[in-house]
Amino acid sequence: MDQGVAAVKIQSTFRGFCVRNSKPLENLRIIGQVKSEADEMGRRLATQAQSIRGNEYECLKLDHQIMSLLLRLDAIQVFILTAFAFNNGA
Repeated sequence: MDQGVAAVKIQSTFRGFCVRNSKPLENLRIIGQVKSEADEMGRRLATQAQSIRGNEYECLKLDHQIMSLLLRLDAIQVFILTAFAFNNGA
């Protein structure tokens, strides 16, 4: 087997593996949940801005909620296959 053909076969197999293991629908569901929670947090912040501004406990609570959302997003594994890899592999 030619090295070029073998390389293309290995790369296509690897891409298929990445797609199967990336769980795209589950990741989209998590992203949607985080977005809706962030939107709700933004609405709550807009209505309660004055009371939160002077209350250190409420500010800390808000910080923890935001960090929790960011950590949930950070936990999503995304396999990024760049255009460079596609162009050079095919």
